Amino acid sequence: MAAKAEMKSIPFTVVEFYRGLLICSVVSASANGIRVDFVNPVDRQRRRALGEFLRMARSRVDPATAGFQVGRRRTPGLRREEVAQLANVSATWYTWLEQGRDIQPSEQVLVALANALRLKKSERDYVFGLGRRSAPAIAALSPQAPTAEPAPRQLETALQELIAAMWIPTYITDRRWNILAYNRAADAFFGLDRLDDRNLLRALFTHPRAQTFLLDWADSARRLVCQFRAMYSFCSHDQEFLDLVTELCAASPDFDRWWHEYQVETNPSTRHRFRHPVAGDITLDSVPLRSFSDSDFFVATYVPVGAGARKALRGLLSWDHAIPEQYDRTAS
Repeated sequence: MAAKAEMKSIPFTVVEFYRGLLICSVVSASANGIRVDFVNPVDRQRRRALGEFLRMARSRVDPATAGFQVGRRRTPGLRREEVAQLANVSATWYTWLEQGRDIQPSEQVLVALANALRLKKSERDYVFGLGRRSAPAIAALSPQAPTAEPAPRQLETALQELIAAMWIPTYITDRRWNILAYNRAADAFFGLDRLDDRNLLRALFTHPRAQTFLLDWADSARRLVCQFRAMYSFCSHDQEFLDLVTELCAASPDFDRWWHEYQVETNPSTRHRFRHPVAGDITLDSVPLRSFSDSDFFVATYVPVGAGARKALRGLLSWDHAIPEQYDRTAS
């Protein structure tokens, strides 16, 4: 009697929309029946980002300082099994974590990994944010699940009055760095009224005159990308945030390269040098008044550095409504 032919499992993917969400399912059929495994694309992207960051972080660690023999290594930094040994987890489990497998590390494991990789505070916050965020499939398919992120709370009137009363350039953004409100000084210096799209990163990476207006553009822009990357751990479920990143990666090779370096920075103050077409060269310190991790809003002030910068900025504010068109830096 001929042997019964064995049915092979042939997996395929089903993509559909449910309540505005992109739903992916991996379907495999075998002699034991049909199995459907739900794949949450946002959760998968979050796990991949965590794995890429861990891989980058271990490449920075000197094996000798971690107690390992250096010898001949194909790549710099620690090996996966060495990180696993330092964190007291199995090499296989850690490999799965770097590969973005669907595993949920405990807080104790995340702390151990952060110690093994010698992460600074901003990097620890980033890893903890990505590692502890869950997006179970049942929540996405639940009738009660929201189809989009809730709208941010309305700006408090007192907050808007605060920035209006300030003479230095000040604006308020949301977590995607869209400018929601700004004062007269910010408009006079940055020309915000004349911008069609008031997203800071779009202006920084796609505006034709951004690199001439912001001196040391590459250094400042890269640091801002690192700060935006730090926000990802709080916004990995935010589809508009993810769409903005995808858009900027396609529009700017610089943004794409820096974003995929997985560097994280949350320095509260950043110094920028500007070449204003009317006020000349001015150095300003960007100082945040509120953290994204504590609120949906972020207040940024630009404090002039030195008496010359203060004088130039005050002079600009005294006649900002009379700037000739030929000096308008936002003109195309």
